[in-house]
Amino acid sequence: MVGRLLSGRYELRSVIGRGGMAEVWLAVDGRLGRSVAVKMLHAEGVADPSLPERFEREAHTAARLSHPNIVAVYDVGVDDGTPYLVMELIQGHSLADELAAGPLDPRRAVHIAEQVCDALAAAHDAGVIHRDVKPANILIGDEGQVKVCDFGIARVTDRALTALTAPATVIGTSSYMAPEQVLGEPADARSDLYALGCVLYAMLTGRPPFVADSPVQTAWQQVHQPPVPVAVLRPGLPPQLAGLVGALLAKRPADRPASAAQVRAALAGGAGRTATAVLATAAGPAVPAIRGRAAVRPATRSMPVLDESPAPAARRRGRSAWIALAALGATAVAAVVFALGTLPGRSDHPAAAPTTADTTQSLPSADISSAAPSDTPSDTPSAEPSDTPSDVPSDPTGATLAAIRAALQAQAGDGGLDSGTTRELNRRLDSFARDLQRGNTDRAAVELASLRNRLDQLHRDGTLSSTAYTAMLAPVDELAANLPASGGGSGRD
Repeated sequence: MVGRLLSGRYELRSVIGRGGMAEVWLAVDGRLGRSVAVKMLHAEGVADPSLPERFEREAHTAARLSHPNIVAVYDVGVDDGTPYLVMELIQGHSLADELAAGPLDPRRAVHIAEQVCDALAAAHDAGVIHRDVKPANILIGDEGQVKVCDFGIARVTDRALTALTAPATVIGTSSYMAPEQVLGEPADARSDLYALGCVLYAMLTGRPPFVADSPVQTAWQQVHQPPVPVAVLRPGLPPQLAGLVGALLAKRPADRPASAAQVRAALAGGAGRTATAVLATAAGPAVPAIRGRAAVRPATRSMPVLDESPAPAARRRGRSAWIALAALGATAVAAVVFALGTLPGRSDHPAAAPTTADTTQSLPSADISSAAPSDTPSDTPSAEPSDTPSDVPSDPTGATLAAIRAALQAQAGDGGLDSGTTRELNRRLDSFARDLQRGNTDRAAVELASLRNRLDQLHRDGTLSSTAYTAMLAPVDELAANLPASGGGSGRD
């Protein structure tokens, strides 16, 4: 392929990105004498009658957009049966690459988000919805300019489009997909803003707001679960910024900001104030990089539309399962851990996906009730008590803490954790419980974020198995999601 001349004009030099849908090549435009990026559809993609049409639509959609924060499209063509797209070559990296090193400084996160807002505002004004805003589709040039790329699955709102996907499917990335997209409902500008909220959350915490074992489970969470408040994972953020992230992640589009321009103004701090001024109060306890929870650049996928109706029962089952675990003890935890181990696996590290090529896959249809933990009755004795004393608040927090301790005890009993590590983790739980009982919610939030980071580390180095890691994260997330408002407690003695 190196040296191939497309349409007698574009000479391919080297691959700079590869995905399931296409390859992206560095090429030279022989007519104009400039370097360009050429996106070529895979041969297997051409065999799918929908993909070439979607690919061509990317060119026509993106060509309508001319803005400094949007990757420019120069040309489109077909060479020897292979469709290709010629784009502006960006010297730099993707936001996904940058997030692989951990969370960003809040000022940098705001600076990037402001430019993404500018790109989205221009697209929305032109009647184009991106529908796949994510870190891998946000490029950052060597000079710091942000450019949004891959409008390949964008919906042009001023005309009806022919359905290109299978019935009852949606296209997108579940970690950054708005609830209405998951349910197969029409997407609009506020759907992109939800995705922007997920991106901003990832920039501030190192991971998207929802993480699960499979894309379908993650999509179920997008519809039915509240995210852990961003300030829990990144203490010290100014209330304006934390509140904006929460508003962007509202489940109902009507509860989100109305436009990208409105979000841009909020990021700038309102009339007469700069982002730097808003973030002047951002100093606070440093939170270690939260890594290993989930890839920050998951693939764009074709997946089944989720049926919303089973969700309330599934949600009740999920909550009752963890309360039941607290009562049933370590053996019950081990049983549920085994069940979780049978679910589809996930990658815990950023994938080697290219910054400009999507990976489109078909997923088997699934009942969303399978995305929630199931509760299996068991007449088993309770777990042994913690190695250290604990001041545990009343239920449901006490029950959730007990579920975590039971999971720890089960892992220790299986030889996965040594006694020293088990005691250390129990001490962290004790510190969290004491701070929460004393009303010092801010300190409790820091303790909880530190515990999550420690679990990540133990999982990365192989000390904590994937099944036990998953079993512990669910109740930890529940604790974080249900932390009360700060009571200004005095802290520990």
